[in-house]
Formats: sequence, structure tokens, C-alpha cells
Amino acid sequence: MRKNCLRKIARYIGAGSIGLTLLLAFPSMRAGPEEAPGSNSASAPRFDAWRILGPGGGGAQFYPAVSPHDANLVLVACDMTGAYISHDGGTSWRMFNLRAPAKFFEFDHTNPRVIYAGASTLWRSA
Repeated sequence: MRKNCLRKIARYIGAGSIGLTLLLAFPSMRAGPEEAPGSNSASAPRFDAWRILGPGGGGAQFYPAVSPHDANLVLVACDMTGAYISHDGGTSWRMFNLRAPAKFFEFDHTNPRVIYAGASTLWRSA
């Protein structure tokens, strides 16, 4: 019964077998214990063990870039205008807006504190 429920959820979110595999692979995302036979409970199974695994905000992620100076400094662009930066190797992310989708990230080869980002214009951090 639980697998059928997970298949329906995977189909609903459009993930097919990949979504089902993810739901089965992460026990924290599974439903709680099923109701006892003959129970009159009308409540649906609970899926309240979700956790954020990385950047979000909709859309796809493009142009990942890892600093040659510090492997924990990572950037990624989103097709929905935002870009994300992580200072801890992807454990946590902060979104920033370049007013247009980023097309590339480049790290300055001599100054590790400078990052270039190309969007509708060229951006430089310091």
C-alpha cells in the first residue's frame, strides 16, 4: 500500500521512477505508519519530514562554478533570474539577484575575493 501511495505522489510531482527512487531512498521522506485495519481515520498520510537539500526557487540550475582558490566557494545560476552562492561547499546557499539570468561565473586568477558574473551586464564582486 505504501509503495502505491509513493508511486502516485511521484507521478503527481512529475518525477516518475526517479521521484519514487528518491522517496524510497530517503527514509525521512516516507510516510508514517499506516492506519490499523478498520480505522475510521479520514486523514491522509503525513509527509512532514521534508528538508531542504540545496538551492531552490524554481527553474533549473546552470553554470556551476567552484573557486580555484577555495573549494568551499561555489556559485550556480538559476534560469529564473536568481543566482546562488555557497561558502561551505553547498551545505547552505544564499540567493542574490543580478537582474537577469547569469550566463557565466569567473573567479579572478590573482585576487580570490573577486568574482565576475555575466548577465545582461558584467558584474564584479569585491
